[in-house]
Amino acid sequence: MIHERFIIRNLGPIREACLDIAPVTVLVGETGSGKSLVAKTLAMMRHVCKMQLIRQALRRAGLRKSTFRLRKDSYAKFADITTLIKPETKLRYSLKWGEDEVCQIDFPSMEASFGPSDALGPFIKVAFVADSRNLVAAWERKGASIQSKVLDNYFAETFELWEAALDAETVLDFPSLGLSLSKGKDNGGRRRLELINAADKGKTLFSRGASGQKAAIPVSLITRFLATRYRFDEAIFRWCMDVLIKDYAERQVPFTEAAPRLSNAMDFSGRLLALHIEEPELGLDPKTQIGLLETLMADFCRAEENGTTVRTLFTTHSPYWVVALNTLVAEGKFPGFGWGALTGYHLTEGTAVCIRDEEQRLLMAPNLDAATETLDDRFNAALAQELGDE
Repeated sequence: MIHERFIIRNLGPIREACLDIAPVTVLVGETGSGKSLVAKTLAMMRHVCKMQLIRQALRRAGLRKSTFRLRKDSYAKFADITTLIKPETKLRYSLKWGEDEVCQIDFPSMEASFGPSDALGPFIKVAFVADSRNLVAAWERKGASIQSKVLDNYFAETFELWEAALDAETVLDFPSLGLSLSKGKDNGGRRRLELINAADKGKTLFSRGASGQKAAIPVSLITRFLATRYRFDEAIFRWCMDVLIKDYAERQVPFTEAAPRLSNAMDFSGRLLALHIEEPELGLDPKTQIGLLETLMADFCRAEENGTTVRTLFTTHSPYWVVALNTLVAEGKFPGFGWGALTGYHLTEGTAVCIRDEEQRLLMAPNLDAATETLDDRFNAALAQELGDE
């Protein structure tokens, strides 16, 4: 059983927050409250944890005491949190995968500590699907490769995942959206993507689809690919060998001598797919939001059945998303994702308040309904004033 805890102190708008990460975690809160900040820093710390576990594998192979350095400035820059860091900023991420086995990472020190057995934890695939993904269609139309130096890192990562998924997937049907996607070539030999409406078989270019379609299709495709087709074994070997090649090339030592020893040492305890999805409801009507959630949850279940542990964090402004999660879990539609697999936090006033109501077995997010209640009060006041004037 995997357990994760993430503590943030004095970073951007967040004074202090302690989050226990569940298989499905939802973050709600006002714009600027820190939802995306939590998602980005959690992704950063998970990646650092993965690199620390790879270092453990290299040490176990007896190749080097330390093969590479983890630079806090580089990670902070990639996560786009450099300007939010204060002198008193501290982050702590802990991953527990057994009775005593634990990896703990501290930022900004980048120090890591391990449990008494010094065992290797799960290999972590960290994926971030940014809210800027509706730009995927426009970038696809340009036929351009991503240059992370000139574009937002998280959009660059999202687009790279999109391309990998598009190349790997053969069936491009999206029933929850009533659409399928066809791949072809234009006259210039560039990839041409067309949306096909399931109802009337009408076609339109993906780049000209509705905003909700252009945001939801990348989420659905990327999640399906990572949950069902991502090759963890190949990724583990590739990550470790990349480190070895760079390390040994600098010292002019043949890495071929080290490769067999590394293969024997790469005994990770499992596979952890860590997904971070910003505002999955972008541009979608309530019914389609629910359909998309059902599709994603079904993919998570397929991954779990195949031996991959899934941890998904959503940021959302949609009350429908939270209510749908409550309902789908209560209905028991997804084995393995019961009430115990669900949690959520309201980012407010510099902290994270758990919205998990144990008694009612619900995620309670009254802040998402607050705007409607305010408008109702204003409407009733205006109506009373109007009737009084008459």
